[in-house]
Amino acid sequence: MAKISNYAELCAYSHVTVRHSKIKVEENGKKYILKNPNGLAVDKYHVDGDIYNSGDSARADFLLVEGKNRKAFIVELKGKNAKHAIEQLQSTEKDLSEALHKADGWNVYLRLVYISRGAKLYRNELRDKMRKIHNLKVADGGVMEYDVI
Repeated sequence: MAKISNYAELCAYSHVTVRHSKIKVEENGKKYILKNPNGLAVDKYHVDGDIYNSGDSARADFLLVEGKNRKAFIVELKGKNAKHAIEQLQSTEKDLSEALHKADGWNVYLRLVYISRGAKLYRNELRDKMRKIHNLKVADGGVMEYDVI
């Protein structure tokens, strides 16, 4: 996997640009919805496949990038194993940190959509780990629709 060192390099990877009022990414019954009331251009990347080759490492599912306001949402849609999902989010954030650098004004948000199916997501160790990640939001129930660009 080649290192992506800036936003222009990221834009060269395969993606779809949309201006919908609600931008959805979904997989296996889980869904993340980004509200876009002003119809801004948002680039949708399927991280594992479009940016990275399958098997490169633990990666999140999707990346949504709004370049005008420099916002990026790294999304993992998980059926179980939230601990692994958090590792995937953090690994993807680290790999894209040069392309979406905070010093250049980028705000990067991690989003985990999870269906616990009765299992406890917030076990003590996992809950404590999640509290330390300032840019992480978690939705247990299969759908997240919190963020507005």
